[in-house]
Amino acid sequence: MTNVHQFAQADAETPRGRFTQVDAATVALFARWQLWCAQQGIRHSWGSNQFSAKVVSVVPTIRRGRPRTDGRSTKLLGIGLAKKSMG
Repeated sequence: MTNVHQFAQADAETPRGRFTQVDAATVALFARWQLWCAQQGIRHSWGSNQFSAKVVSVVPTIRRGRPRTDGRSTKLLGIGLAKKSMG
């Protein structure tokens, strides 16, 4: 299992129901990835584009897009940030 796959299982969520819409801004998911790597002691040299390509390859149900609602920021459609427990 790759580090990206482990991250996706630990810190990301994909919709369980057919009608659930979960999207994450690529920049937010990449920032969480960087934090996760620091906590795990993992070093990487990827930029956000390389990271998003790797996430799409390990979670085949997601895709990249630019919804009209917020301009030009790229989102990963079908994946979101997991809610962190505050304990």
